[in-house]
Amino acid sequence: MNILKNILFYISVPKCACCGERLLKNELALCKVCKEKYNNLVQFNCSICSKIYSECTCTNRYLDAHFVHKHIKVFRYFQEDKTDETTPPTNALIYSLKQDHRADVLEFLTNEIVRAIRASVSNPESYVFTSVPRRKAAIVEYGFDHAELLARQVAKKLGAKYLKTGYSLAKRAQKKAANSSERITNVKFKLRNPKLDLSSKNVILIDDIVTTGASMGYMATLLKGAGAKAITAASIAIAYRDRSTRFHTGDRFSPK
Repeated sequence: MNILKNILFYISVPKCACCGERLLKNELALCKVCKEKYNNLVQFNCSICSKIYSECTCTNRYLDAHFVHKHIKVFRYFQEDKTDETTPPTNALIYSLKQDHRADVLEFLTNEIVRAIRASVSNPESYVFTSVPRRKAAIVEYGFDHAELLARQVAKKLGAKYLKTGYSLAKRAQKKAANSSERITNVKFKLRNPKLDLSSKNVILIDDIVTTGASMGYMATLLKGAGAKAITAASIAIAYRDRSTRFHTGDRFSPK
């Protein structure tokens, strides 16, 4: 098995998801330099609970109003300076997860979110895991649903059950929204099984990034309607406004 892994490694010539430098055999998704930058970025603290994000479960107003009272996350998505050509490794990992279908990036982020879940949830193996469906247009463009792949891997690593609960629909929902109002208006999901019964089940709902909470909140409402006892959100990143982070745009919700 190790020989096969070595052969596949040298055939694939993996490169850093951030800077594009060739990776060494002991490196996963990020090179040594970018991994150090990543390690620094994930040490940012939540301005509400003061914990680092991977140990924080604070949510925002929209999610809290839609049955999600706990939100597990790994890091903040940083608004990029358009005058700066460099991309933060945190952001680069999100881009790669969405577009590249790289097994090493999926494994890296799975490990990160699993650690965050274990830090905040007791007996995660007893939860039902599911994901926020990707837009149909994006699935056609890239060929996969990255949130579903992530949720399946997380559930498998935790020894829990993954349940594919919903799909996206409505033509206007296929267009990427420009602001929070459009996001909320455009979001349309439907349960794959309208008779789905989640009675007495605790659910962890996974997505890659939460910007306003529109998609997560809409899906959570459907799950609650199917009888879910409690719904916990889990995402790799958050992009909604935090009082410790300077944003100059008005299209993001503030936390509680």
